[in-house]
Amino acid sequence: MGLEIESDFEIRKIRETDMDVDLFVDIKGTTLNMSVESMPAVIASRIQFCMARGILIRLSADGEKVCTVHILRNIDIYSAISNFEIDYSSHMLRIADEKTHALLEIKSK
Repeated sequence: MGLEIESDFEIRKIRETDMDVDLFVDIKGTTLNMSVESMPAVIASRIQFCMARGILIRLSADGEKVCTVHILRNIDIYSAISNFEIDYSSHMLRIADEKTHALLEIKSK
């Protein structure tokens, strides 16, 4: 896969085809704060998603170094609150349990 993930939460592979692989991280309906290294100055500190059930990460099986991250309200992809793509050739994900919220960091390797 090539994507580096550090996580305080369990990461489960929930689907794998010839085209892509889906990873699911259950954050149990907590608030998710997202922080991106080198975030534009217009965003002061974080982007927040309330009552997020989980994070689904879809990786392409064709060797492309781009994944799609879906922030889910429920366990299925159709409940996505938001989704965005990450070029993980030079970045990694860190998903931390901060007790009062979960933290998703996108940072350089």
